[in-house]
Amino acid sequence: MFYKKIKTIVLNEKWNVIKEKVFFRVIPRIHEIIYLNKKYHRVVNVVHNYDKEHNIFVIIEEYTDDYKLMEKNNL
Repeated sequence: MFYKKIKTIVLNEKWNVIKEKVFFRVIPRIHEIIYLNKKYHRVVNVVHNYDKEHNIFVIIEEYTDDYKLMEKNNL
């Protein structure tokens, strides 16, 4: 997809900054699971801002394993 790393800002559901200047090779899509700060998180939304530079905001929520998938896969 992208051949350069893109700087993104990770926010929680209330738009508070969790981590700045996170580099992804591929921008995460909605409902994907990412591992950040020793926890799994689900991507809720991705927002692109084209002001003076291209800013990407990834909104996440903490992942709750309702189906016990991690236990089945021994994760």
